[in-house]
Amino acid sequence: MSGFTKGVLSFGTAGILTVAFYFLESEIRQPQNSGTAAEQTAPATVTFETRAENPGFSYPGLYKPEDLRTFRGASEVSGLRIVNGHLVMDKALRDWMDFHRAALGELTLEEITDNLYTIAASLPSPADEEASGIITTYLEYLTALGDYDEIAARQTHLTTLQQLQARQEWLERTRDYYFTDEVHEAFFGMDEAIDRNMLSELILKSQGADDAEIAALEHQLPEKIQAFRYRSRSVVRLNEMEADLKASGRADAESLWQLRAEEFGDAAADRLAAADQRQQAWENRVLEYIAFTSSDSLNALSLADQEVAIVEYREKNFSEREILRLPAAVTILTAR
Repeated sequence: MSGFTKGVLSFGTAGILTVAFYFLESEIRQPQNSGTAAEQTAPATVTFETRAENPGFSYPGLYKPEDLRTFRGASEVSGLRIVNGHLVMDKALRDWMDFHRAALGELTLEEITDNLYTIAASLPSPADEEASGIITTYLEYLTALGDYDEIAARQTHLTTLQQLQARQEWLERTRDYYFTDEVHEAFFGMDEAIDRNMLSELILKSQGADDAEIAALEHQLPEKIQAFRYRSRSVVRLNEMEADLKASGRADAESLWQLRAEEFGDAAADRLAAADQRQQAWENRVLEYIAFTSSDSLNALSLADQEVAIVEYREKNFSEREILRLPAAVTILTAR
């Protein structure tokens, strides 16, 4: 399968579902239905703590994600939850397995797999066996997926659209084979809804459909995805309006707050304003660092002493994580 084919198929998921709108988080949550106290009683939940949630936790795996270059500056995805003794099979669990698999190349597949099984074995019974079982099943599914794509890449008689259709149908059949209905829906339901919608849009366009017919596809998506897409477009629209304000020289704090409040509400505008303040404070510190590294007093020192002075300045004024971000920030601000 061509890179274009793979890229088109994954666009809906990669372009929409991976976007994290922290300032919209509270608005995305669905309202809770009212009911009796008995109806609202939640099952007993125990969350298996990863180091991302509790830095003091003794990590049960064979490696620590933060020690790998792959995850530099990233926190581990927390995807292991236990309810009434059983492992919760949700999208977060799949994300957790994918998070560790991202280290492939820095670690071997065998090392990553052994690590996943080691963490699974540390869970209380019966969640330990459930975790080991789903890890095995998921890895077998991924192997089958890799084999399919290798074979499909040689099917040059198929058009791109035919490849997309065939791959989507094969994916759903294969997921049905490897996973129960509940796990299939939890792991892939949202992805499949978006991919099917995107495929239908491509088919309509190839048949010469008008804009109204294509727009109607949006209403066939689950309401949650429709809402998320709407918010993603709102963010793009907001960025464009903010850019217009800045270009016209009217992007003061009050104007930005008013614009954001009209789009997302006062609470989101307040959070974005606070984020602006943190970003501005960070940029000011980086600019001070740039000024220090180009100062006459520093340049008067020997090269060895300059290096020592720069290291001391960084360690005094920045955290370890901020030091990792510093070179990119210097490059960006210097280019302005």
